[in-house]
Amino acid sequence: MGSQLALAPSILRWAEARAQRSDHSFTSDFANWAEWVDGRGGPTFRQAEKIAKQAHVPFGTLFLTEPPDFEIPLTDFRLGLVGDRHDPSSELRDVIQLSITRQTWFLDYAAREGLARPQLPPVDLNDIVDAARRTTEALEFTVGDRRRTRAELRRRLRQSFESLGGLVVMTSMVGNDSHRPLDRDEFRGFALYESSAPMIFVNSHDDTLAGQFFTFFHELGHILRAENALDNADLRSHADGAEAWCNSFAAESLVPEHDLRTQFRSERDPSAESKRLQDRYQCSPLVILLRMRELRLIDRDDFDEIYSALDQEMREVARRQQDESHGGDFYSNLPYRAGERLSHAVIADLRSGSTSFTDAFRLLGVSNAQQIDKYEQKLTR
Repeated sequence: MGSQLALAPSILRWAEARAQRSDHSFTSDFANWAEWVDGRGGPTFRQAEKIAKQAHVPFGTLFLTEPPDFEIPLTDFRLGLVGDRHDPSSELRDVIQLSITRQTWFLDYAAREGLARPQLPPVDLNDIVDAARRTTEALEFTVGDRRRTRAELRRRLRQSFESLGGLVVMTSMVGNDSHRPLDRDEFRGFALYESSAPMIFVNSHDDTLAGQFFTFFHELGHILRAENALDNADLRSHADGAEAWCNSFAAESLVPEHDLRTQFRSERDPSAESKRLQDRYQCSPLVILLRMRELRLIDRDDFDEIYSALDQEMREVARRQQDESHGGDFYSNLPYRAGERLSHAVIADLRSGSTSFTDAFRLLGVSNAQQIDKYEQKLTR
């Protein structure tokens, strides 16, 4: 056996906590784990490498005397979270860092190529109804534009925002690693505002396509406000300030007040009515139900019970949809996991010789040149 490393017990416990989030158990993986966290002995170099890999932490951090204090580089608007919001999971930390890396690369690319600045619609933050109308028109996502499948609508939203100059990622995992799913209860999405290339990130894990539309518009609200933000994007939260504005903007974008008032049938059960209207608005019936309450179209009595039952039903639908998808085609998923606009830019820059294969692999989440060739063919079809 190789020589043992003297690692701080606090570091080992910190790594163990992170590994447990990825279903790894150091107690079963390492026979002497209890002794190591007690300060008696330590892992070998190879064992330490395995610890770092399973905990998804840089190898060098294992030699610190105290766990590193990671601060989320975004305004944290999350509410009602389970666990310590100040100690983000390695998955959340890594997708934020990967997104910042991608955006930074694209900003440099856009400057070198002289790309036009984003053409997002000008909005008056004091008039949410008008802001929602202008934005959905620019994205070609008005109520009249939604007569298609939700998969087609999700692609339309992504491509429309990117055609206006933004970047979009909609994914359920870190990069292309299906063993590192994102936790919907930890966060629903985030916005990285940059005037030259604003980015929207939507966590699609355990969420319906309709639910993802609300997250998208919530994060778009932060972009229109020129804000960086990390959210759970829950319309039901008792938010104020920026979060209240983004919730209202997303709700009005998906379920315009004037249209809902004309479509609503008061004689129907609220839960059944929200389901009836979901095909018209192509959004979660939860959003429609909440809009009904907000506009005083339904009685507030028993609302919490109705909402909770519908929320549980929608979660089960999301899980069932994800199970039935079987992951989908790798190359069809890449435009969502990396962003289609970014993908075109990286491959073009790679072909011109301005970006290395190593950087292209890292930015796109692929591992070899053959995968880039196949992906390029898929993108150009």
